[in-house]
Amino acid sequence: MARPRQFDEDRVITAAMDTFWRHGYEGTSTRDLCDSTGLGPSSLYNTFGGKRELYLRTLERYYETVTAEQIARLNEPGSAKERLRAMMLHSLDSDLDDTDGRRGCFAMNAAAAAAASDPDDKRAVRRCFDRVEDELCAVVGAGQGAG
Repeated sequence: MARPRQFDEDRVITAAMDTFWRHGYEGTSTRDLCDSTGLGPSSLYNTFGGKRELYLRTLERYYETVTAEQIARLNEPGSAKERLRAMMLHSLDSDLDDTDGRRGCFAMNAAAAAAASDPDDKRAVRRCFDRVEDELCAVVGAGQGAG
């Protein structure tokens, strides 16, 4: 009989995302992931299938959190100009703030590192970019319509 999981999968994915964000995919070892998540190697592999699969889950988490936050800022009350400014300033401030050890935008880092050669990475990154682009176009269109 299999033992029930003794960890919070969401917390593990978030911890892994932070580790990949700080060190990049290539610069992150399985040991780094075990240290940051608190999982042993066997739990990491049994739950996620390995480093690669966990990385793809972290790109999904980025979409669910940071991309969703960008969309939320674009949907706040105010003029199109105010909403665009708020989203852009927040994104720039977040990307340039390295107090937590993160460098830049996770999706941009993923795009620069592997998305050109890995179709799964490319698909995950493209999803983030497409979603923000669609919303940006809608806000700009609304602004144009409002004069």
